[in-house]
Amino acid sequence: MLYKAIKAKVISLTSTFITKVGIPQGSVLSPILCNIYLHEFDVFITQSEVLKKYRSSKRATPNYAFAKFMKLTDEEKGAAESVKKDRGKRKM
Repeated sequence: MLYKAIKAKVISLTSTFITKVGIPQGSVLSPILCNIYLHEFDVFITQSEVLKKYRSSKRATPNYAFAKFMKLTDEEKGAAESVKKDRGKRKM
């Protein structure tokens, strides 16, 4: 199926042609092929002995400034509660 999709003709207003290299960006196959490539890349990163010194078993600590920024203020919590009461759901 991939072979047929890659060899599919591209139709333009003036002519029809077959792409020689790759697939057009934005086609249905782009995310599929990207996931195939990234899976292999993830396996390489997690199993490579060369990159072992960069991997850590410690859990990453969150950035304090970002966590503080993302925390809702009392005003935002009040607005969320009023939406919850009005619509019957919690929406922000």
